[in-house]
Amino acid sequence: MRNGFPTLTQSSLTGEIGVNIVSSIINNELKWIFRRNHTEHDFGIDGYIDIISPDQAVTGKCIAIQIKCGKSFLENCQNGNYTYYGETKHLNYLLNHPIPVIIIICDPETKRCYWEKFDPLLTEKTDKGWKINIPSNQLLSSDSNQELLKIAGPEKDYLSELEHFWQVNKVLTEAGIVTYIISREEIEQSQYEFCLAFFNRLQINTYLAKRLQGLVEINVWGYDEDPRELWEIDEVKKWFAEIEAI
Repeated sequence: MRNGFPTLTQSSLTGEIGVNIVSSIINNELKWIFRRNHTEHDFGIDGYIDIISPDQAVTGKCIAIQIKCGKSFLENCQNGNYTYYGETKHLNYLLNHPIPVIIIICDPETKRCYWEKFDPLLTEKTDKGWKINIPSNQLLSSDSNQELLKIAGPEKDYLSELEHFWQVNKVLTEAGIVTYIISREEIEQSQYEFCLAFFNRLQINTYLAKRLQGLVEINVWGYDEDPRELWEIDEVKKWFAEIEAI
């Protein structure tokens, strides 16, 4: 060993082999994208899988992965399962991760990878931390496609919802005066949710709220035959006092 130079440890080399094996399977077999987590930011997550749809759309759906490589992780197979042992310090980190996590163990010789979704309900406590079983028949390959898609969850096209949202905003801002009608039935039955929902919608962002400031008109409908003025009707006064207090 030469002094004065960084050294490559066997564990680091084996880790690199594992990352390369997983990356190759994800990129070449699943036809998805593997994004490596840089070592200085690796606190238990080694990389991410970006899901690509059959029509090559990058969906935004993602799975985090923890990779362990080496024959030691595959020495014991009991009841069709390998056992992965995790450290306590990583448990809360994985549980708090905002996207689903899978754990992968790699055989550096055969280049086979076995995986399982990290699920706290599948773990067991050990003297030094926790463990989870990884099925020996659950190989990471193109055949994993559907199971991994279930873990990632279906992608959603938000554009149609946003188009409707934008269109409503456009109508509101171009309307001049926005009129909201409160029915007698709402007042007599102490219903407030529709009115509150309406005004919450007008305040959904700062621009819309400021744009409509002073342009909202409230009408009360259903008391045309009542000779009293609205401010003389007890239930109307009560309704407005109560909704103002909400």
